[in-house]
Amino acid sequence: MAKSLVTLVLLLFIFQSKAQESTVSDSANLYEPTNLLMLSISYTSNNMKTKNYEYDRIPALLMDIHYFNKKGFTGVINYANYYNALQNTYEAEFQIGYQKELLTDFTISSHYTRRAFVGDTTYEGLAQKNTLDLALAYSWKFIDFEASNSYLNGKSNNYFLDLDLGLSFDIDHLLFKNDFLLINPTISATFGTDYWVYQNLKPKFERAVINYLSNHGFKSQRFEYQNISVFIPVVYSVGNVGFMFNWFYSWPSAKLAQLSWKDQTGVLFSVFFTPNS
Repeated sequence: MAKSLVTLVLLLFIFQSKAQESTVSDSANLYEPTNLLMLSISYTSNNMKTKNYEYDRIPALLMDIHYFNKKGFTGVINYANYYNALQNTYEAEFQIGYQKELLTDFTISSHYTRRAFVGDTTYEGLAQKNTLDLALAYSWKFIDFEASNSYLNGKSNNYFLDLDLGLSFDIDHLLFKNDFLLINPTISATFGTDYWVYQNLKPKFERAVINYLSNHGFKSQRFEYQNISVFIPVVYSVGNVGFMFNWFYSWPSAKLAQLSWKDQTGVLFSVFFTPNS
């Protein structure tokens, strides 16, 4: 659950920055890039589907501050509050990064994230404290491809590889001279290690789970396919204000489904604001 939530937040940053850059006049390439500060507040509804096709709702409120430096450096502060928890439950992240355009259509980016979680650990998901990411993106016409690598350090150490394929459809001057609409349907396949599955288990229970999976034909403690997700974000911005709606659905691998990992669906509503420089 937490990994999908983090993925949504990262998508929000990508789409927000893309939308903001596109609201500038078509002659913007005549000017030097500028620094950009972005503030946003979001609501997300994570719905975990049970085997009886009922849903457990795990909503959260997100607040973010994102800074883009014209030299390619980025800084992010994230805060998420799980307000339906029986006790005060939230997580906060601080992230620093750098991105660089290599060739005309290639972009490489890397960032480090420090995370803190407080409250009901059933909401925690992957209990990482430190994350290091490296991604390579390629854009050709309206087709986007990204391969991102993530190393997570916490209760367990895990490595993930995400392969994303998306389509970008954008319209300038839809209703006003300074507005912009972006639709970016994306499909994502996630591969990774499974040490996070056992991070909260005592040794004897970990062995029991591994034996259970083995008896059903699954291997454990290895790098493998984990899930496939579909995201359909729609971003609209006018001037310094923007809105985003993002619907997503995620299907777990057969191994995770065997452990009662369920389909996940939800929506993300966001409002973002960029102060004048």
